[in-house]
Amino acid sequence: MSFSNDLKNETSRIHLTSSKLMLAELSGFVRTCGELKNTKDNISLEFVTENASIARRIFTFLKSYTSELEAYKKKSNQLNKNSNYLIVMKDKYAIDDLLYDTDFVINGQYDNKKYVVNEYIVKTDDELRAYLRS
Repeated sequence: MSFSNDLKNETSRIHLTSSKLMLAELSGFVRTCGELKNTKDNISLEFVTENASIARRIFTFLKSYTSELEAYKKKSNQLNKNSNYLIVMKDKYAIDDLLYDTDFVINGQYDNKKYVVNEYIVKTDDELRAYLRS
């Protein structure tokens, strides 16, 4: 295993003591491994990671927004042949709540993304650490 993979496995086992810490970490995941897919008929939010423990952590966090989640494991087409883990959220209302809570979209417009995290999400040192863990 690589140092990066070991570190991700270790950080994914950190117990969070508050919902604010979960929101801070989830804000980082939305910005780093989340992809918003918006078509005429529907919207989805997908998270992709190579690390199974990180995928489980994201899945667990997202369950606080909706129980309608899909998780997939797919083989990568790249040379290293690592698997990718995909977590898909399709509930529009839950996606709206998540994007509002993490301050990722501006004025509810999906095309107007905000990659700079708002200071209310990372007020304390613990919240900043949780955000950076993602």
